[in-house]
Amino acid sequence: MLTVVTHIPSPALQECELTFVKSEPIDIAKATLEHDNYCRMLEQCGARVVRLKDNILLPDSVFVEDPVIIFDEVAVLTSMGVESRRLELAALEKYFRQFRNVKQITLPARIEGGDVLKIGKCIYVGESARTNTAGINELGACPRTGKFGQQNRPA
Repeated sequence: MLTVVTHIPSPALQECELTFVKSEPIDIAKATLEHDNYCRMLEQCGARVVRLKDNILLPDSVFVEDPVIIFDEVAVLTSMGVESRRLELAALEKYFRQFRNVKQITLPARIEGGDVLKIGKCIYVGESARTNTAGINELGACPRTGKFGQQNRPA
């Protein structure tokens, strides 16, 4: 059975880190309802949904795909390009250590899961303000994370 790990939205969600868009008011009650509907839809599709709440005071904790990248054999804790998100890692490590070996990307290497795409055994990672070359290389050095796709970079 497919397991989906989520985190309930933080009441502090309004204080989330935004890089590319202007902050707009967030209705926490609506965000919580939408998250509940999302979880129910996943369950209706046959997934077992885990709703973590350990990081409830951390505004961005609902976005669990950024601080941890899950592979069949290993969970990789990212180094998070934004300092405020690094506090999320301890609770996620505790949870995922029950099911996987856990590896940690270490600073100054930076990587966030939102910059990672896995297709089969091939992994594509984009450089961004939150993911650097060192982070990409460190992820590639983790055992059993598949084959990295090559990209053409401008000279």
